Amino acid sequence: MLTDCVWEALVKSFASQMKYAFTASSFVKEIFTVGYPKLYSMIENLLERISRDTDVKGVLPATTLEGKDQMVSAIEIFQIAFLALCLSRLSDLVNTVFPVSCRGSAPSKNIYLKLYHAFRRKLKLFSQMGV
Repeated sequence: MLTDCVWEALVKSFASQMKYAFTASSFVKEIFTVGYPKLYSMIENLLERISRDTDVKGVLPATTLEGKDQMVSAIEIFQIAFLALCLSRLSDLVNTVFPVSCRGSAPSKNIYLKLYHAFRRKLKLFSQMGV
């Protein structure tokens, strides 16, 4: 079917451009990595809009679940980089709260709350992205 051929070509092109952007430009890599949640929601919104705008009775949908998965997997390299960045930031935060040199002293309640809220924000963000 024509829509399948067009969609396949679009996804392949998008995936190759995302891979190229990840490897060729450190600026683009950083922007898409740090802004991965926004990139993910933009892709989800685009796919939802395509589905909604092409929903015609008696006509096959323009996008399939497989096509959506392919489009999301095209930005997976940025997801992996984003998760690594989050892990690094959270590890740094834990290391500042529990430094190796101060094993005997306990951090204040305020520092524990700061750590708790940082983890909570990241977990909420991950759950919204379906990670």
